[in-house]
Amino acid sequence: MRWSDGDATGSLPPNFQFVRVRDVVPLGPVFLRVTLEGEDLSSYGDEAIHFRLVQPPEHAEPEWPSVAPNGSTDWPEGPGAPHKPVYTARYVEHGANRLVTDVFIHEGGRTTVWAQQAMAGDTERSVVGLVGPSGGGLLKAERVLLASDETGFPAAARLLESLPEGATGEVLLEAEEGAACGYPIAAPPGVHLRWLARSRGQLLAEAALAALPDHAGAQVWFAGERQDAQRLREAAKLAGWSAGDLRISAFWKAQG
Repeated sequence: MRWSDGDATGSLPPNFQFVRVRDVVPLGPVFLRVTLEGEDLSSYGDEAIHFRLVQPPEHAEPEWPSVAPNGSTDWPEGPGAPHKPVYTARYVEHGANRLVTDVFIHEGGRTTVWAQQAMAGDTERSVVGLVGPSGGGLLKAERVLLASDETGFPAAARLLESLPEGATGEVLLEAEEGAACGYPIAAPPGVHLRWLARSRGQLLAEAALAALPDHAGAQVWFAGERQDAQRLREAAKLAGWSAGDLRISAFWKAQG
């Protein structure tokens, strides 16, 4: 397929823009809050909350995505290829063209290393790319069951803030030490928030599976490990949930 009115082949994709790291600060013991500043973030509204954070490689000349002949995005490979994980826009300051995103600190995480270097004052990779916005948007449901580990906390926070007035349900949040992770997240009055601590054997998938029977008819949103997401999706479908009421995503995959 070729787009007759598409951008010129080889140019930057139309949904790509360069931004600069303005600030990185700790957000509790296991998160970093990153503020990015660009020229025009007007496309980042309330409905599409995700984007790709395109980070140049260490110790190599970066290569950026381009428009392929068929109009799709062509991502480079090799030493100059960027790292391009999906993140959540925690909020956007449109007047200042600033986007704030939160990075979960975990060993071996390439974005963790990048954010820690920026916080230490390293400017070598302070210019990054944004691709987006994208994503399923916010929940409009009156009844919800939300479940997430640290990788989905920023998205869960956005969803909880946007729930309609009078929404009811439950949100399950798993961190190594539970609420001691210090991530700022709150549920509206009708939604019960329950913290789970992995260090005490309180696991997200088991808690979500056990909670399903108490939330028949609710919209289910899950962010966590791939196999856990699959287990919850299969259980919900067997219990009668329709696909339209399930937003169950694998944010990462366990090794081994």
